Amino acid sequence: MVNPATFFVVALIIYQILHAKDLKTLSFHLFLDGIVFALLAGSGYFIKFGSLTLEYEEVLMLCYIVVFIASGGMKKDSHGLVLKAIVLLVVTAVGLYILVLAPKNVLVMPVGGSWDQQYLGRFIFEPLAFSTKNAERFFRLILVTIVAIGVSDLVRKKEFRSSLIKSIIMITLIQTIIGYLDIGTKMLLNRPVLQLITTSFLGTGVSQFGGIAMRGGSYLIQGFMREPSHFAVSFVPGLTILALLKEKSLSTQFLEVASIVILVLSTSFAGFGIVFYWLMLKLWKYVIEHRRGKIISIAIVVITLSFLIGVLGLLSDLFPLVHYYISRLSGLIGIGPAVGSESIRLLSVQSSLDLMFRRPIFGLGLGSTNAHGFLPSLLANIGLAGFIAWIVFFVDALGMKQASFVPLLLWLFLGMLIGDIGWLYNMMGLAMVIGVACISYSGDKLNENSIDEHLPAA
Repeated sequence: MVNPATFFVVALIIYQILHAKDLKTLSFHLFLDGIVFALLAGSGYFIKFGSLTLEYEEVLMLCYIVVFIASGGMKKDSHGLVLKAIVLLVVTAVGLYILVLAPKNVLVMPVGGSWDQQYLGRFIFEPLAFSTKNAERFFRLILVTIVAIGVSDLVRKKEFRSSLIKSIIMITLIQTIIGYLDIGTKMLLNRPVLQLITTSFLGTGVSQFGGIAMRGGSYLIQGFMREPSHFAVSFVPGLTILALLKEKSLSTQFLEVASIVILVLSTSFAGFGIVFYWLMLKLWKYVIEHRRGKIISIAIVVITLSFLIGVLGLLSDLFPLVHYYISRLSGLIGIGPAVGSESIRLLSVQSSLDLMFRRPIFGLGLGSTNAHGFLPSLLANIGLAGFIAWIVFFVDALGMKQASFVPLLLWLFLGMLIGDIGWLYNMMGLAMVIGVACISYSGDKLNENSIDEHLPAA
């Protein structure tokens, strides 16, 4: 079974093959294609055979890997990075091996299962056991590690990095426009126009939401993504870069503000969390760049946060949407009644952490369980050893510097309640880590030249 977008992707690949200057140019374009589909059109599927589904970004990822290998992209000096990748895969494989030999007698939320369905009263836990889901996720992890190795050499080159930053910002611009178009059509027509286009062109994926709903007096926004939370999460790479980019034009600053506004209007609690993440990045940047000393700058940050909390308290009485966010936040931290899925979200995190402590070193096995949060899901699936191996690999692969340490911690903190295990092995998660890595090169300027001009000759 295929969708109309399947033929579009095939035509796009053929067009790029015919017009690419060399294999390195082609591989870079295929990599960008995967990022675009992950951040703008994370819905539907490329092809489906029974229970086997290939998503658009996975097909583009496979094409990138084939072209990368064909171009002889593996460098001699990348043996250390390859070794770190092997360690990550071996640690993950050990967790799966233990799962096969001695599965724990516990019930888990399966990958692909919905905690929200559990919240609605449907019991969907399953006994822990090895299945094709585990093998499929391990295969995806192999693909992502190969992609990361392929991108590693280019991320360290200023010209490529500038082009990549510019591309991510452009994707954020397009997603912002899509968001305003989504809310505009819903207000004028009272119909989910973009969602109807999504399901007819891209197809219907797992947990697809294609209806129309309101929260806090505002329409729920999701663009061409599968769910509203996915729409919000797609802004993380771009906002990470925009928050910490040193030199920004007036148009870039306007995009940053417009992105924050559409996230607030989206009614997604994940979007509210991402706005908070962006604010923490801005305040951290202010502290490290302030010339009057750390103590004074931290005091100013504390005063600013106190002022913002007071302003939000006043606005909550005037705007239903602000009241909605504050009510959900109060329910999440336990100082007020839950008005959404806060209780089940916290239960999913607690469940994942409890499962992690049953096998703290290697975890339950990749693909065994999932939660409302990337970090607890990661720890439950691959354990502390897998988490450390994953950090070590990506820090080396993407050339993260010391300046990325705090943003990386803030991103992981965001992942305590947002995201899922998919960030480990999909292009969405890779794009976020690339965003964190790129901002450590704070002296970069956005290059105005064509992307093709920056790619090395084959």
